[in-house]
Amino acid sequence: MAVTTPSYSFYLNIIILTANPAVGGGGPNTPSPAPTKSANSPTDVMVPVGKDDGSEGDSSSSLAVVPTTPKNSSAAAINALFSGHKIVGSKSNNAFQKMSERANAYISNKTMISRAAVALPETIQKIMTEFQNAINVQRRFTQGPVFVLEVSVLPTNAVSLLECVQGKESAEHYTRVVEGLEALNCKETLKKLEEDIMKSITLSLQTKLIEIIPNIINEEVKGSPLDMDCIALEDKEEARWLYTFLAFNEEMMKEAKI
Repeated sequence: MAVTTPSYSFYLNIIILTANPAVGGGGPNTPSPAPTKSANSPTDVMVPVGKDDGSEGDSSSSLAVVPTTPKNSSAAAINALFSGHKIVGSKSNNAFQKMSERANAYISNKTMISRAAVALPETIQKIMTEFQNAINVQRRFTQGPVFVLEVSVLPTNAVSLLECVQGKESAEHYTRVVEGLEALNCKETLKKLEEDIMKSITLSLQTKLIEIIPNIINEEVKGSPLDMDCIALEDKEEARWLYTFLAFNEEMMKEAKI
């Protein structure tokens, strides 16, 4: 029995990170100095999200950003919004971690952002081709250094999409398991397997997009490579994250006096 993926969507936030030579970097490829933990330097701590009963959750699946910003910092109110926010994706915490550690070294650079914007249409086409048009990608929002893409997974053969995101071996293994369960008429187990495989496909798809999008953009841009990060979020998390990030970026721009 061929399993078809249900229609669903999530958001990918692409953040262009550009080091400002005047405040600690010589360009997008120049490492900024290690942060100084003084009374005015914001630093955040990444910790596993705890369960309601006080025990620790699975740290591999979600992390919370716990602010340790001093009360006198003008960014304290913004950083406080990050507390307890669950972020999806294996690399999704990198953007906040970089900006919290080197907040004043990363500001919106219009030239870098414009280069990324020009490269985005061709990047979107390459992404959809990479996944054999099993997904549709649309640019939904742009402000400052962040580009928001909506990724819609179209109804398609689950085995084909699984092969795209996890490889041929995983797809063949899943097919054999399904055939075995069908032969044994294990309907409930099959239903549970389908639910689990959809979750696995979604996570693998998000992880793969996070990995390949920066590479594809940098293949398209003119000049030196851009430094960027991607964050994948579900519908219910996107609005809160986007508001928080834009507020944080605005605060950093004010502190940098731009």
